[in-house]
Amino acid sequence: MAMVKDIELNDDLDLTIENGDFKISESDQNHVINIIKSSLGAFKQLPLVGVGIDYYIASSGTQQVIKRNITVQMEADGYKVNEISISGDATYSIDANRII
Repeated sequence: MAMVKDIELNDDLDLTIENGDFKISESDQNHVINIIKSSLGAFKQLPLVGVGIDYYIASSGTQQVIKRNITVQMEADGYKVNEISISGDATYSIDANRII
């Protein structure tokens, strides 16, 4: 399986520039973060991509809905989701591997 590379983003999701040029690195983590944080319709070319995790922050009892949405979106992007953990302080952990 080939490693997917793309322009690197920092923790604020801004482009990383090194020596006056875009820095290229493995991009799976960036893809996952972008899918989780973006809302449906955020990508004009792919309007059905996105979880919109920020909309769930103030909601209670939605962990199963969040896990389902993340799983569906990740599988559509070519990942196999092994486990999703969501804690009470609105942090989450996703164990997924690219299969495509």
